[in-house]
Amino acid sequence: MIIKFWGVRGSIPTPGFPSDMRRRLKEALVEAIKRRPAPGKLDEFIDSLPAQTASLVGGNTPCLEIVHEGARVIIDAGSGLASLGLELNLQNLSDKLSNLLKPEDPPPLKSFPAAEKPQIIDLLLTHTHWDHIQGFPFFRPAYQAENGINVYGDDAVRIEETLVFQQSSPRLFPIPLHMTGAKINFFTFPKSGLKLGPFDIEALPLPHPGGSL
Repeated sequence: MIIKFWGVRGSIPTPGFPSDMRRRLKEALVEAIKRRPAPGKLDEFIDSLPAQTASLVGGNTPCLEIVHEGARVIIDAGSGLASLGLELNLQNLSDKLSNLLKPEDPPPLKSFPAAEKPQIIDLLLTHTHWDHIQGFPFFRPAYQAENGINVYGDDAVRIEETLVFQQSSPRLFPIPLHMTGAKINFFTFPKSGLKLGPFDIEALPLPHPGGSL
């Protein structure tokens, strides 16, 4: 089983602070002075540095990926979901997104490119506060007509209304949810639990403003 955190921060995505970048740079320079890596070995040297020196963690809002026996479950759709979508090896949509028709006349469904490999994606939402759904409009698999996305949460109707509202105004986002391309299904998480491939999933209510699972 592989568990990957694509985003862990609450409220808003946050880039690294200049002071943190300065600290990392100093640590890397100290190591470089001690070890004097050859110019051709710089990538190897960087890969050998501690994670707290050579990598960034935590800037995106919540998104968790769990992969087991060829099946994938995604939990929450924060800004980290955008990076996960890029990782799923689907065609680039930048040419489509940069040549949109006027907002009141969105591009026809057939204008979206086909997926290289159609997928059924299971997305579990703990709740629909902004930091847990803000990555959905930028989730590239949603723009592939051959894909299917199953969204589970505490109330299917409320979740669908929230995601539709998120993309309903052309002044907020250029592509409405119904034009994204993929077939998106919404489900209320069953109280008896849910089985998705090799995953047996149970949900418990959490004490959180507005409710959460």
